Amino acid sequence: MNFDRLSLDLFRKSKELFIKYSDMSKRYTKADLEEIVYKQLENLNAMHDLLGIMKFQNDLIQNINQTLREEIGQFKEQQVMYPTRRKSKS
Repeated sequence: MNFDRLSLDLFRKSKELFIKYSDMSKRYTKADLEEIVYKQLENLNAMHDLLGIMKFQNDLIQNINQTLREEIGQFKEQQVMYPTRRKSKS
C-alpha cells in the first residue's frame, strides 16, 4: 500500500469515527468506547506505518543527494577551463 493510499484511508476512518461519535450528549456504552479505542489504535498503527515509509523515503533522498554532491564535485575537478577572448574596449 502506497503512502497516498494509507493517508487517505487514515483520513476517511478518522472522519467516519468523528461523525459517528460527535454527539456529546449521548451516553456511550462499553462497546462504543471499546470501538473508539480500537479505531484510535488502528489510526496510530497506520500513522506509525506512514512515518516508517517517510523515514525510508527520507533516507533514500539523503543517500541520493550525497551521491549527487560527490558526482558534482568530481565533475568540477575534471572540468577544463578553456581560454576566452577578452572583449576589446571600443
